[in-house]
This record gives sequence, C-alpha cells and structure tokens, in this order.
Amino acid sequence: MSQRASGHPGAWRAIHHYVPGEVVIAVVRNPHECAKPTDKARPVVLVASTEPAASGWLVAGLTTKARYKTSGAARPRVFATPVNGLYGISFLWGESLTWIPAEDLRRPIGMVDVAMAETIIANCKLTVPQIDGLRRAAVPFNWGEAA
Repeated sequence: MSQRASGHPGAWRAIHHYVPGEVVIAVVRNPHECAKPTDKARPVVLVASTEPAASGWLVAGLTTKARYKTSGAARPRVFATPVNGLYGISFLWGESLTWIPAEDLRRPIGMVDVAMAETIIANCKLTVPQIDGLRRAAVPFNWGEAA
C-alpha cells in the first residue's frame, strides 16, 4: 500500500525496513542553501544506520544544483537510471554524509546502482565499512541491456 493510498504520512515507516544503499525521499533541512529553516523533500542515499535501533541514517544527499553556492565549484554528477529511481541528472551535496532522523524518511524510490555507489565512494568521506556496504548494496545496471 502506498503512503498516499493509506492517507497516513508515516505509513512507509510503519511497514518498510530501510537498508543501506536504498534511495529514498527524505525531509531535510539545509541551512547552507536556505536561510529559513524550511523542510524540503529530497532524494538521499542511505549509507549507514545509527544506533540505537536505526534511530537515524547517515545519507549522501542529492540535489539538482550543479554548482556549490558558496564557491561556484562543480558538484559530482549522478545519473538517473531505472534502478535508482531518479528522474534526471542529480548532484551530490558534498563530501560529508548528513545525519537524518529515521522519522524524516518518507518513501523508497530505488536502490543505488554501481555507478552511483562509486561516485559516492570517490567523492564522500566514508569509512571502510560504509564503502563495503555501498558496494554490496549496489545493483549492476547497463543501459545496453536495459532495452
């Protein structure tokens, strides 16, 4: 049952057990991009849960903004595939993971594919267990085989 069909905003959290490598929509506050502390639904890649009992997640956030606001430098690019559930080209927020409370996860949209996982690994500060977890979760995808 979808969250919309159930009529309850927390329906996914009640029935869905999130896993590392999952691409989900999450409610995120980003004071670096917006002076007002507003919540915005954004896609994120779950990298590692935090204790106790997965009370939150370390995530690699995604944005449609190609450049950092402060420096103007280009952000690392991530491409949409049927595996990851994105609709267009996205970019990593930055080199650090962001902690998000579990209650701010909204709905799953896909899984990390190999190219996305390797982009996150190459551009974010990850521990060895986080790298191993992303690589284990990554789903192979080849556009030549997609047709």
